[in-house]
Amino acid sequence: MSKVPVWDAHLAWSGGVESTALLAWAIRTGHNVKVFHQYPHWDNQVGEFQGTGDHLIREKMSENWKKDQYEACKVMEAEWLAPLGINVHYCHTGVESQAYGHNPWSDYAHSDMHHYFLWMYFGVMFTQVDPCKTVWYGDNYGLDGYGDGMGDEGFTVHEFTGMDGGVDDSMRNPSFQLIKKACEVLAEAFYGPDRLQLENPIPHRSKAELWEMIPDEVKPLVFTTDSRWVRESETYKLWREEHANKIKT
Repeated sequence: MSKVPVWDAHLAWSGGVESTALLAWAIRTGHNVKVFHQYPHWDNQVGEFQGTGDHLIREKMSENWKKDQYEACKVMEAEWLAPLGINVHYCHTGVESQAYGHNPWSDYAHSDMHHYFLWMYFGVMFTQVDPCKTVWYGDNYGLDGYGDGMGDEGFTVHEFTGMDGGVDDSMRNPSFQLIKKACEVLAEAFYGPDRLQLENPIPHRSKAELWEMIPDEVKPLVFTTDSRWVRESETYKLWREEHANKIKT
């Protein structure tokens, strides 16, 4: 009879800077994590901006960036994680298909508003079948510097401006905070107060600091959807200049 793994946490891995840095930290510090990647349908998807990936650096986002994100994770899994004996659990959802019509839970134009919620939902599902009641996610507290006002943390739910299409595409912070609160409510509803932990175990780091935590050989494979990181980060601009030969345009 096979032994049931004892996990330290279920780790939500998108293939972006924050979650990849978190995964690298977990590996380096000897934590046993169950890695999962949530991917939706990507039919008829249209976007505006994309950053990196092992196969693209460009100013216009691929029409299927979520598919590109999934494929980038598969490459990282094969080249980085599989040799370490780490499996990735891919969770497929169909709620983002445009066939469901125009509403905040299925419309591509507003899908980022609930994308985090879907990640945490799958994390909570894992806690239903595993003894571990901890879900880890990545976030940052600034872009190139801590507390510079351009990170995930720093906004409050009161600054959320709604899903009217008028929000700057680089300002994910208000929705990020709002969805975090929703996930905390969901966790409490499942288990009661303080039993299930949704947390970032390496908080208070800028995105630039997190970037430096990622192994050098993995950095060219990281897939980011953070337009501000690509457009405004001096750290990332310098890295791109120094490693242009490793990135296909």
